[in-house]
Amino acid sequence: MNELVFSYRFEKILSVRTMEKNEAVNSYHQAVRRFEEAAQGLYRLLKEKEELEAEREKRIRDGLSVERLREFQRYLANLQREIDHYQQLVIRARDKMNEEYRRLVEKNVEVKKYERMKEKDYQMFLQLEKWKETKDLDEISSRSALRRNGW
Repeated sequence: MNELVFSYRFEKILSVRTMEKNEAVNSYHQAVRRFEEAAQGLYRLLKEKEELEAEREKRIRDGLSVERLREFQRYLANLQREIDHYQQLVIRARDKMNEEYRRLVEKNVEVKKYERMKEKDYQMFLQLEKWKETKDLDEISSRSALRRNGW
């Protein structure tokens, strides 16, 4: 019995598109990781600020010196600058993550398109092979019948 060999005409393109999709998956995961790191940094700073403000209020009630209050204010101002910086990092990281997600979806759609085309081509290949086999069998039986009848 002869082995059926299916060759997809766009196999190289599908291979390249699949590789691009895999790269897009990796880029997306890296972007998600950077977003999470920035968001965690922001959360840590906001929590620190909240705790520091609570500590300042407690100390004010207990009788905090003016000099110590100024130190708290300077530290809070520096902390706020760092928070502002991290907020920008989070915004940029979120934008990058969304951009990478859109790219991933686009690459995934391209790969699916070529995979569907490959599946359709394969089904057509199978139908053609079945038709050829039926034709060959018909021809063999016709020759056989002709030989039996003396032709």
